[in-house]
Amino acid sequence: MLVQDKNAQITSVMNKIFTYLNSNLNLKKDLDDYYKATGISKDNKKVLNNYTINYIFERRLGKAKKTIFDFALSDMHDITDTEREIINSLKNSVDGIFEVRKITKDKFELFNLTNEKIYYVMPMAKMLKFRNLSVGHFLMARIIYIENNYYLYHVVDHITYTNRLLAFQIAVSRLAQNPSLFYYDNNEKFEELKESSANLFAKFTEMFKSQYVNTSNKKVDSLIELLNEYIETNKKPTKSKIEKFIVPCEKSSYFDIGELRGGSNLFAEAKRGFSGQNKEYNVALIADSTSGLHVIPFMDVFLNIFEEEYKNINNYKVCMKKFVTDKQIPPLVLQIANEKYPDKFLLRINEILETNFSSIDEIIHKYKSFYIENPYTSSTLTLYSSYAFKKLLAAIDEKDENPKNNIKVGRNDPCPCGSGLKYKKCCGMAVQI
Repeated sequence: MLVQDKNAQITSVMNKIFTYLNSNLNLKKDLDDYYKATGISKDNKKVLNNYTINYIFERRLGKAKKTIFDFALSDMHDITDTEREIINSLKNSVDGIFEVRKITKDKFELFNLTNEKIYYVMPMAKMLKFRNLSVGHFLMARIIYIENNYYLYHVVDHITYTNRLLAFQIAVSRLAQNPSLFYYDNNEKFEELKESSANLFAKFTEMFKSQYVNTSNKKVDSLIELLNEYIETNKKPTKSKIEKFIVPCEKSSYFDIGELRGGSNLFAEAKRGFSGQNKEYNVALIADSTSGLHVIPFMDVFLNIFEEEYKNINNYKVCMKKFVTDKQIPPLVLQIANEKYPDKFLLRINEILETNFSSIDEIIHKYKSFYIENPYTSSTLTLYSSYAFKKLLAAIDEKDENPKNNIKVGRNDPCPCGSGLKYKKCCGMAVQI
């Protein structure tokens, strides 16, 4: 089948989904709420269309986390088998930041910065439309797999080599928020990370004689470097050298770590580390045999809430809510607290958050279901293994040497990653690793 015919079929199917979406009262209300939350204007039809497409592909609803495509497949009874196949292909599309590695007369060789997989992709428009695209440029787009071919669908943006920092920035931000993207549609990456996780856990527990260790943010970067050196060289550091970097703050209280960002350049924290921050607080390193290394600020404060004098802790309620409900905090942290305080764990959570949980599993299913439904690795292990993260740090070094290469994205502008959020609420936020 000609590419133009395939394009027409996909466009027809998407138009049917648009119509279905606007005719389903519950979904239409949710879509309107999404528009309000993102703060977009309905006057700009092009922007509105992009946000609606993003909603269709990314929205997950209900306990079953059903996609809009799932709803369409169950409710649209007049579609053909071919249209049903196209909907399933759209549902399983790959959303990525693609580095252009090669251009032929009818295909692109694209390297996805998030899952580090190479795709050979056919455009759904004439190649003439991409005349300004060159090797070394980047495409923010979706690709879909139909009838043994990948097709380029919904190109959100084209990023030139000069602005490559933005491409790496967006890719790393996505990986930090959702590490599973690193191995989505790439099982080889997941197997690599599993092996790395098991090796890291063995070295960590041998080095610290525990699954987790607590120190200050001023020492944690050096402690991580010491661990990495041990993993790479297999030369275990001396006890005195290890203890030199395990120096927790005498008194640690909880505060919003966002205060530490101060509107600085994106990922500056990743480059200069925790020790470069002015405020002092404690950070826990936790190793897990399946998910790798987790770096958890204020874990000591969270654990202290289960002690008798917890009301003397500043912002204890905010801290409790953060650790229990935030999806960025893995279930492993709650499991450690439950094992350490089996008689107080549920009692204290229910007391402070005014809830009525009867088990830790109930809490995890409510707030951390992602970790149950998907295999996962820590954002720390993922980023340290990521090509995009390494390239980002190298690009930052180069940018520091050549200030003219600075990218310009307004804090209140729509995020160029296409999330529908303002830049300051999305990729403009510093990554916590």
